[in-house]
Amino acid sequence: MNRFFATLFICLFGINASAQRVVQDLYLSNQEGNGPSWFVAYANGDYETTFNTLAEQKIKPPKNQFFTNAYLYANRTSNILDSIPKTWGDDFYKNFPKSTVQFNGAQSVTLPLDRNLFKATIGDDTLNVVLDTGGHGISISKKLVEKYNLPTDTSITGTSYMPAFRRVSTNSPTIIERLNFGNLELNNLRGEFTISVDDDGQFQSQQQYDVFMGLDVLIGLVDYVRFDWTKGEITFSNEVLVMDNPQPFLFFDSKAITVLQLANTSLTTVIDTGSPVDILNYEFYKDHYSKKEEKKYGDYGYNLYTVPIAIQNSEFELGVADYMEGFNLKLDEEMIDLIIGTAHQQLTIDMKNNRFEIK
Repeated sequence: MNRFFATLFICLFGINASAQRVVQDLYLSNQEGNGPSWFVAYANGDYETTFNTLAEQKIKPPKNQFFTNAYLYANRTSNILDSIPKTWGDDFYKNFPKSTVQFNGAQSVTLPLDRNLFKATIGDDTLNVVLDTGGHGISISKKLVEKYNLPTDTSITGTSYMPAFRRVSTNSPTIIERLNFGNLELNNLRGEFTISVDDDGQFQSQQQYDVFMGLDVLIGLVDYVRFDWTKGEITFSNEVLVMDNPQPFLFFDSKAITVLQLANTSLTTVIDTGSPVDILNYEFYKDHYSKKEEKKYGDYGYNLYTVPIAIQNSEFELGVADYMEGFNLKLDEEMIDLIIGTAHQQLTIDMKNNRFEIK
């Protein structure tokens, strides 16, 4: 829940609900087969083509977001040398090898899962890792950075803010040289760690973790990820995980984003395993659906509503929460209408072909 509120409350205030939905329009035009060539490549995970195309064209915003992402993602598997954009930590990261992955034995590993929390190892330490598809990058505790003498550069700093907990952190880059998820070994991950924290209030969380990871860290490294909340398992695989009803998605602002339907309304949607519930912008259902029940999560009260959301070829009854009443959420100027959380049976993500399935 802690990282969910960090995602939910970033840039919430003072948003104009009539903001242009550039990403949604691009997404829908691509599904109809007439989207721009660079976006078709991006939406299908061909980041090298995307980068080369964008570098040669004068494209209006949100070019910068896609351009930077395409550069970062393409560099996992290829060398992009021309028109390299400046990204945070580059002066440090460029001195280290690329991130790599290897399965020691079977090309798949399944581990116990507690919502979005699972166990990993660094050296002799067993760690709690959160995989939050609504987050980005990878961060590791300062304690582990110091214990394993991981490379750092504290002259490079950035700031992260968790408004729900009134917490401001100053971060610097590091390289996580080796991280194991069972028989899956990840090497030379470009990460960050917190060098100082300023708390105005008391930081509380029901999940304590040593490593925080967004889904974008695995692009170009792991082909499939499956959260199975019925079995309490998470699977990382470079073998095909079968899906019956896959829905396209793309990475925007390093988050998995798609477009779903409520009646005749298109909803820009974020897949967010940092959220324990599904959240729909209050404007879309306040006048049409009845409250199902009142709930409470820690000090946060919310109401549940049931709404019919169309996902690919089927209709899905979502029990949505009204945390967003009175707020609007956006990512890099793109309005977000719906958040899909972990209140489901299973979520499978095809990282290779940009498809997902929720059950």
